[in-house]
Amino acid sequence: MQILSTKRRIHLVENPMTLDQVTAIVPAAFADYADERVSKKYVFISTKQVYEDMSALGFKAIWAHQRRGKDSPFKKHWIKFFHPDHVIRREDGAITEIFEVTISNSHDGRAGFNLAAGIYRLVCDNGMMALDSDQGKIRLRHMGYSSEELSKMIHDLSAHFPVMLQKIDTMKKRIMTDQEMVTFATNAMKTRWDKEVKIDVNKLIKSIRPEDDQNTLWNVYNRVQEKLVKGQFTTFSGRIVRGLTNVDALVKLNEKLYTQALELCQ
Repeated sequence: MQILSTKRRIHLVENPMTLDQVTAIVPAAFADYADERVSKKYVFISTKQVYEDMSALGFKAIWAHQRRGKDSPFKKHWIKFFHPDHVIRREDGAITEIFEVTISNSHDGRAGFNLAAGIYRLVCDNGMMALDSDQGKIRLRHMGYSSEELSKMIHDLSAHFPVMLQKIDTMKKRIMTDQEMVTFATNAMKTRWDKEVKIDVNKLIKSIRPEDDQNTLWNVYNRVQEKLVKGQFTTFSGRIVRGLTNVDALVKLNEKLYTQALELCQ
């Protein structure tokens, strides 16, 4: 999975992807029918129709990806959208974070249709940040779909954005102690790897840009999350940690890290 540079990300916010660009990246999203091997109970949910409905609601596509492997016109795919009205700005008007809605779907019967709310910081290249696994995600089985239903789901997710903003504001005000940072980074490593990986936690905690120097929970959470997503640091044995490329694994990691960060707000 390609992780976009900050400048590229800002460019996409200012100049969203066109339909032709999205189609070229995720052709499986625009299948007109499902794989013939799906269950008889399976009801086709057209990602193309969802894309058109999202566009009609004012959302713009800024990222797309489809599962690698066997060349199939029905495989799982993701499209990420943002709405120009759902952004966080500094006092000077510059956008610092954007609220995102990611849709995922497949036409082979192996995955349902999902909507996930998230926030992306433009200052760092931390990939997809899926938040609030309970309140920020909606799953829809392949049993039917309508434009009105999508509009309601988007409304429900959008209503949750102010709640996310309040939680993030709390994280930005919460200063972490040295021990809390070490504990958070240690638990974060366990979230990515089932087995013990010998890594200096200070490499995860260390700030790599001035904007993240202050040890707020929000900054530390993003510093650790970015390192675990991008990799490119070494273990004690000298092995270079690779970045995450599996989108499903990336979503799960982000959900768990966000939950861990929220626990420190209580």
